[in-house]
Order: sequence, then structure tokens, then C-alpha cells
Amino acid sequence: MMAFYNKNVKYMPTREETIELLKKAIPGQRIGLKTDIYLHSVAVGELLKKYGFDEDIVYAWYLHDIVEDGGYTFEQLKDLWYSEKTVHLVDLVSQTEKETAWWEMMQRMIDEENIDAWAVKLADMIHNLSECHHCTLEQRKGYLFIKAPLFVYYGNKYFADHPLYKEFLETYWSQVKSFYGYFQ
Repeated sequence: MMAFYNKNVKYMPTREETIELLKKAIPGQRIGLKTDIYLHSVAVGELLKKYGFDEDIVYAWYLHDIVEDGGYTFEQLKDLWYSEKTVHLVDLVSQTEKETAWWEMMQRMIDEENIDAWAVKLADMIHNLSECHHCTLEQRKGYLFIKAPLFVYYGNKYFADHPLYKEFLETYWSQVKSFYGYFQ
């Protein structure tokens, strides 16, 4: 495990240190794409940053794949001096065990009504939708007709007038149109 030190002063790791941690913790490429896995986390974090979300929210996204795919625990993230808010958000937006269904994670988010967690997952859905044309037909149907409709509802509930939600809707409808064009 990597630790960040500044003499005897603890500080939350920088963006660059976090990206280095990502590269080491989750090597490899995304299935169906020729991009490094960690670049998905970076892209979603940058999307959140673009829309002015605070550092804890951006870092929660950077770190969620480290828990899901890199074998890190929430305690290890705390030991690396990530904030309690960041670690809590990572917990909400992560499938903590491979057996844990996506729906169980979503149910935790619905129950807690944490708007920051919804921002993180909405940005994730935008990026996944923007690349879903590279997925198998079944994966694409899952994104477009099972997962994304949940975000239409909750995105509107929490972010109706926010540009992040508007980008989600634009990306979603673009992919739906593309999907139906695929069959013509």
C-alpha cells in the first residue's frame, strides 16, 4: 500500500498521487475498449470537477474502483488520509464484493438519499453511456433500458436544473437514438 507523507504532517493525497495509486491498484484495459481501466475513473472525476463538485466528491469517484477492483478496503483509504466524507461516498457508490448486486448498491443510495453519491453515479453513467456503443448488444441494452432509466428519475429528483443532469440526458438520448438506428 502506498502512503503519502509530508514530514510529520498528514494531508489528503493530491490528484496526481491519487491517479498514481489508481494506475498501480487497477492495471489493465476496459473490456471491449483499448483504454486503461484507470482512465474511466479519471474521466468521471474530471466531469465532476468540470461541474464544480467539491474535492471529496471527485476523490470518491477516483477511489471507488480501487475498492471494487483493486482490493483496497475503506480502512486502507482512511489510513491514506482520505477524508471521512470521501470514504463514506466511496462506500455508497461501490459494489463492495463481487457478489453484491448493482441493485443492492443502488438501494443503499436510494435509502440514504445522499445527493453527493447521486452526483458521483450520475457522472459515472454519463461516461459509461458515452462508451456503451463499444459494449455487447446485451450490455448496451442493460445500460439503456435497465440502468439509465433509474438515473432519469433520480437525476431529475436531485439535479433537475443542473448542467450535469442535462449532459446525462443528452448523452442518454443520443445513445438511445443510436441504438434504434442500429436496427434500421
